[in-house]
Amino acid sequence: MLEVDFEKNFKGFSLNMNFKVEKEVLVLLGKNGSGKTSTLRAVAGLLKPDAGSIKIQGSPVYESWSKINLSPQDRGVGYVFQDLALFTHMTVYDNVAFGLLARGLKKSEITTKVEEVLEEFELLKFRDIKPSRLSGGQKQKVALARTLITRPKVLLLDEPFSALDHETKDEMRREIGDILKVHPMPTVLVTHDNMDAIALGSRVAFMEKGKIIFYEEIHSFKRRLEEWNGFYSAPTILE
Repeated sequence: MLEVDFEKNFKGFSLNMNFKVEKEVLVLLGKNGSGKTSTLRAVAGLLKPDAGSIKIQGSPVYESWSKINLSPQDRGVGYVFQDLALFTHMTVYDNVAFGLLARGLKKSEITTKVEEVLEEFELLKFRDIKPSRLSGGQKQKVALARTLITRPKVLLLDEPFSALDHETKDEMRREIGDILKVHPMPTVLVTHDNMDAIALGSRVAFMEKGKIIFYEEIHSFKRRLEEWNGFYSAPTILE
């Protein structure tokens, strides 16, 4: 379980987050500047809150009163960035192997694990290719494979499909949905696209000015969107 209860003050803006995520996908929806990505960064250890706590599987990775603030690599958090952050000078194999190399695993063990993941993600034939030669969907799969190979306790997805065309988005939603069924974990998804929520979400949290103003179960959210002439592409509720 991921347990989040923290506050972070910025100039003219205060982020106050309080939520729990079990083995499900919590979707964060809200206008630009509402604090969605900052929330992910705080969970990942890339942004230090001013006060509060963040717990993963019952253990604090950040706790202000006891001065606990684990480094990103010690939190067990997998983060797929909006721009994917692939290493352009490395091959697909080396990108996926990167996290295991940082953990000091033996070369033979790394090879076995990487090839297993590349096969699972249907990327084995691209193992010696650099990201510049891949399609948008293939790059997305490499980024996710690189994240999941480390077996994170929590998965964070920041606008994972924003750069993809419509057809590729649909394909990637299905594939990631299937992967999360095989590797269930607390997952937080930031998106502006209703279809991302419909395809992957368990619950939707609506954010406004640094706060979650209400939650909605995915079936209720889907029903609300259907009222807008049956089009899931209608604007998100807060926009």
